[in-house]
Amino acid sequence: MKFVARHSVRRTDDYWFEIDEHEDAGGQRMLLVHLQFFRWSPAVLKQVIREFKIFRQHVTAPLFACPPADDEKWRKFVTMMGYRHLQDIVCEDGEARPLFIHTI
Repeated sequence: MKFVARHSVRRTDDYWFEIDEHEDAGGQRMLLVHLQFFRWSPAVLKQVIREFKIFRQHVTAPLFACPPADDEKWRKFVTMMGYRHLQDIVCEDGEARPLFIHTI
């Protein structure tokens, strides 16, 4: 998958919520959620979940998530957010990683 563009959705002192646009080998565009946390707490997690639900009311296209490295904590987090494993993919760096999808 090739990176195309990054779109900022929400930035706070605690986290950034961005959508990365990627293109697969066949030219199909995919939207990957990129969350970067600077502070982790139950309150921050609740805020992220609440704002993600609002976001999904307006953006109904399938969203994808792929970890920088296979990580059990990451898998637990995206599963809690409503993602499910779709398939494994080979990224630009040649590494195979799990691809998760979130649909409405």
